[in-house]
Amino acid sequence: STSYLLSIKIYDLMGRVVKRLLKSQMSKGSLRVNWLGKDKFGKSVPTGIYIYQIKIGGLIKSKKMHLLK
Repeated sequence: STSYLLSIKIYDLMGRVVKRLLKSQMSKGSLRVNWLGKDKFGKSVPTGIYIYQIKIGGLIKSKKMHLLK
């Protein structure tokens, strides 16, 4: 079966990477990923709006999300 490079990152509204959740070769199928509201250093980030970006193969999708605590 074909595999794809999948990358999921969280950005703040200034465009800075807050956390990389995943970077891995994956095959087709479903995947659930949870973000616990922590940055790349393990510190909790404030409540607010963040952008998640999913890259798979040549496709890039970004969406806004609200982090509530």
